[in-house]
Amino acid sequence: MASGLRILLVSRRFWPQVGDSEDAMADLADGFRRHGTQPTVLSARWSADWPRVSHLQGVPVHRVPMRLDRPWGRWTYLLGLARWLRRHRSQFDAVLVARLRREAAATLWALRHRAMPIVLRAEPDDGAWQSGSVVGLHCRHRCRQASAIICPDSVIQEDLIGAGYRPSSLYVIPDGVRRMLPRRGDSRSAARSALAQIHADFFCDADAPLALFVGRLRPESGLARLVRAWQQVIRHQPTAKLWLIGDGPYRDDLYRLICDLDLRHCVRMPGTFESLDEVFQAADLLVYPAATACLPRICLAAVANGLPVLAASSPELQSGLLRQPALASEIMLVDGGEVVAWSDALIDRLRPSTGSDRPAESSRIWQHEHSMARTIRRHLDLFQSLIESAGR
Repeated sequence: MASGLRILLVSRRFWPQVGDSEDAMADLADGFRRHGTQPTVLSARWSADWPRVSHLQGVPVHRVPMRLDRPWGRWTYLLGLARWLRRHRSQFDAVLVARLRREAAATLWALRHRAMPIVLRAEPDDGAWQSGSVVGLHCRHRCRQASAIICPDSVIQEDLIGAGYRPSSLYVIPDGVRRMLPRRGDSRSAARSALAQIHADFFCDADAPLALFVGRLRPESGLARLVRAWQQVIRHQPTAKLWLIGDGPYRDDLYRLICDLDLRHCVRMPGTFESLDEVFQAADLLVYPAATACLPRICLAAVANGLPVLAASSPELQSGLLRQPALASEIMLVDGGEVVAWSDALIDRLRPSTGSDRPAESSRIWQHEHSMARTIRRHLDLFQSLIESAGR
């Protein structure tokens, strides 16, 4: 594995924005740095007060202006992205692009005359997005020219094969999750105390049930249903708290709903966290109310670190969990989108438990199969192989 490999990571959204793709790219950038390579991130500059160049955990982040409030703002951004890539193309040995969308097409077009491996990282809904519009079909044509496409699981791989991608260009590399501090009897209280000292909004009684949502705040995330279900939860457990970690376009509407339901004392929106270590330590449950075909990355991280999960059910997710019985004890699926189903499931899952502090067997399995070090090594091995092939 070549030390000093110069890798450019392209992602339209990046820290402090959160989500499965954004978090994965941030962890990859940090992992590449820890393994002796030289990663750089290229992303969008969503606000004029954001710096053009910053650093996250020692990794430089360059931003191209994105102005969606102006006509043709998205296309101006893509042209700026292409210009940046052409101007700096000699500074990198390989490129990794998040998602099979506009940024991927722009990158492949801008570097089409450069003998440099361009690898794309697919997400579960990329195939459907490409089929939904003329722009999507154009992106699919471009994305088929990539050196390789990384699929976090075999479901995405099969979806792309069905869309006409060459099987030989698809590589299944499961997402890695960072191992956090082990959960012990005193770590929960200590984490809650430390967070309360940061801000009063984080105050939570030592014995109070605490549930988390971590992700982008969007209407389709099922957060309104979750907040409405919390009304019933606090009737059974008045001290229970719900923290909605993240940001997004639904934040203001969601806050108005919380105020209308008089839940400000028990439902908090503290924003984003660079590290979730203490938040995971303080919590009793991770909640993910949006139905997905694959288990979201944040759910994998929770399971790997001993935190049970309550997630929306889907036929694909049910089928996937049947093939992985070790997860059954840690993940509870909620059928249907009714508020009452979610309130009943939350009340049941947040009951006081006398379980052991030792990590569950599923946690040990996921810490091995989804270790960040293993994921980083497989990415770097792929880059090295593609670079050697390009040289030949």
